[in-house]
Amino acid sequence: MPAGLPTVALCLLVIWTAVTSWQAWMPGAPASVSGLYEPAVSASPNEATNAFTTALPDGSHPSFGPVSLRQPWFPVDPIENDVRSVLGPSASPVTLSPSEELFAYVNWPGYMGVAMGAAGTNTGWPARYAALKQLSRVTDPAAFAAAAADTSFGPIDVFILDAGQKRWTWTPTDSSVGAISFSPAQFNRQAFTVFTGLHGHIVVAVRRPLQNS
Repeated sequence: MPAGLPTVALCLLVIWTAVTSWQAWMPGAPASVSGLYEPAVSASPNEATNAFTTALPDGSHPSFGPVSLRQPWFPVDPIENDVRSVLGPSASPVTLSPSEELFAYVNWPGYMGVAMGAAGTNTGWPARYAALKQLSRVTDPAAFAAAAADTSFGPIDVFILDAGQKRWTWTPTDSSVGAISFSPAQFNRQAFTVFTGLHGHIVVAVRRPLQNS
């Protein structure tokens, strides 16, 4: 065997690994008709494309992301504006959100993670889910407001839910557990300020400041 053959083989392996990894991780883009733009090698979503196709807080998208792979907008800016209009600009409310995109832009504590597998083992995700499930069963509006202010894991100041015609839901990403639904009637207007009509059928219920005491 030639003395340099193992070295050549190792170099080829390194090059092959680098090229295939580059192909898998580069953002995708449609083919260029004019030839003036060299598209990326992948047209499928991956972790790299997510950085270019996730909507910004105001609903715009990075200009270099492939349009065909753009992800739906989670209306961070409108949610933040609505919450601050009730609680003030310096508020840091405990928030239940169906998307953790929110927490990339606002410094608010989340009541629980959307994904059980992504939550720390010391956060008690299953117990928090059970507490939220129990809260959803409190149908009297006054009792619901009191219970939301004092769950087993502290208060929930802001509910961000998916608005249906009859029920508002919070859906975790784990298939092993189901969505938790609430009735609009639970959010008494004396205890909550409710914002509807947000992009993506989002509804935001903010506990009024007097309920935080």
